[in-house]
Amino acid sequence: MRIITVMTLIILSACSNQSMYEAIQQNQCLEETGNMYCHERERYDEYKRKRDELLKEEQSSK
Repeated sequence: MRIITVMTLIILSACSNQSMYEAIQQNQCLEETGNMYCHERERYDEYKRKRDELLKEEQSSK
């Protein structure tokens, strides 16, 4: 039962992180260009991959 609860929390936090990231990207795009979407913006999965790599490097250097 605990595993299901933990997995549910992880999934929900991942969804909310992605939603927040995309909302921030849309706001920045709207402010800079007047358009709702900018195709040259980094997608969340690419951002997360780079972020995870940096965190892993940081942990291994300690």
